[in-house]
Amino acid sequence: AKVGGSVVLRDVSVVSSLATMLFSVDMDVHHTTRTVLVNNWLQVQCAPATAAVVKALKAELDNLLDTKVKSPHKHAERNNMVILAIVRALSGVQA
Repeated sequence: AKVGGSVVLRDVSVVSSLATMLFSVDMDVHHTTRTVLVNNWLQVQCAPATAAVVKALKAELDNLLDTKVKSPHKHAERNNMVILAIVRALSGVQA
């Protein structure tokens, strides 16, 4: 909302870099600066090896969601493993 020429933020939440990357549309890894450009506007500090793991997990999540939308009643054990890995990563639980 704009108040008297100023921008005011209301009802905001902190979101982790990992969550931002996992649920983004696009991730562009910059190896030399050790950063990831998320959705062409948000720059996140991230080691290239970590970014590669996040990209792989994101691809698994995207595939799982795509499959679930196309076949809602289809269930695969792999889906449980992907979801568990994401939950553990987002909650900081070690495997």
